[in-house]
Amino acid sequence: MSNLKQRSFRQCLAAAQRGLTPNQVRVGYCYATGEGVRHNERAAYRWFRVAAYKGHPVAQYELGRYFSHGWGVTKDCHAAFTWMLQAARQHYAPAEYYIGGAYEFGDYGRKKNIRIACAWYLKSARQGYPNAQYNLGCFYGRRAQGKADAQRASMWFLRAAVQGNLDAQYEIGLRYWDGIGVPRNQTRAAYWYDKAAKKGERNSQYMLGYCYANGKGGKRRDSRLAKLWLLRAAKQGDMMAVKYLKHRYHEPV
Repeated sequence: MSNLKQRSFRQCLAAAQRGLTPNQVRVGYCYATGEGVRHNERAAYRWFRVAAYKGHPVAQYELGRYFSHGWGVTKDCHAAFTWMLQAARQHYAPAEYYIGGAYEFGDYGRKKNIRIACAWYLKSARQGYPNAQYNLGCFYGRRAQGKADAQRASMWFLRAAVQGNLDAQYEIGLRYWDGIGVPRNQTRAAYWYDKAAKKGERNSQYMLGYCYANGKGGKRRDSRLAKLWLLRAAKQGDMMAVKYLKHRYHEPV
C-alpha cells in the first residue's frame, strides 16, 4: 500500500468526518476496496449508511448491495430493495437496473412483472447503462412481434455492445450474421465475434473459429487460427466447438 494512497485516504477521511457527503461515499469505497486503508466491509457499510441517510443515490445503491449480499451487515433482502428503490427514484442507472431485475425474476419479495421490469430497464438503458440495454435487447428479441421488435432488439444490443458488454457483442454478431433487425453483414458480424472472443466470450470464440475454418465474415481460411479459437471455446465447455474440432480437424479436446 503506497504512502500516497494512505495520505489521500487520511485527507478524504478528515473531510468525511467534517460531514462532506461525497467524501463519506469515497471513504466507503476505500474501505470496500482496500485503497489506502485495510479492507473492512463493516467500516465501508457504516460510511455508505451515513451518506445514504443524507440522500446520496450512490451510497443508497451501495447500501442496498451490502444488505443484499450480507457484506458487513446481516443480509436483509427487504432493506436491500428499499435502499435500491430510493437510489432508483433519484435516477441512478445501476439501481434502476437492479429494480428491473427484481421484478423480472421475482426477487426480494417482488411478484414477477415483466412490464414493470422493462419500464425500469428502459430508464436505466436510456442513461446508457449497458446491462440494462442488453436486457432490453433480450426482451424485444424474445417477444419478437414483427419487424419493429427485431429492430429494437438489435438497437439495444448494439448500444450495449459498443460499451463492451460481451453478451451483447455476441448477440449483435448473430443478428448481423442472419440479418435480424439489421442488414445482413457477415463481415460486421465477425467484427463483433472477434471483439468478444478476445475477451473470453466462448460462443463468439466458436463463431470466430468457424469463420476462419470456412473463410466467412471477411476472414481468410486459416486452419491454425480456426483451431486456436475453437479450442478456446471447447475448453470453456462449448460442445459445438468440441464436435467441430473432432469432425473437421480430428482433434480431441
